[in-house]
Amino acid sequence: MPCKVGPLCTASGIATGSVTRQVCTNTPDVCEVYIKKGNENGVSNIKSCRQYCQAYGMTCTAQYDDKDGCERKSKYVQCVVYSSVFRMVCV
Repeated sequence: MPCKVGPLCTASGIATGSVTRQVCTNTPDVCEVYIKKGNENGVSNIKSCRQYCQAYGMTCTAQYDDKDGCERKSKYVQCVVYSSVFRMVCV
């Protein structure tokens, strides 16, 4: 796989839409996004940050509850927890 250059979200093809609601951090080392459940990048029924990150060929390092945007609330133990409200911040 070719090396991704530039901001990680951009290099991975992430853009705002129905699932990716907001790009919070976009540096060469960190891609942090505010998402809602749904279908994204050919993956159906995304309900966790792990599923979302895998849809873009990345590994999830953290999943947080959100405050209706990029502001983080509590951190989940793992990236595989299905959010009860189906909105979350993924890193």
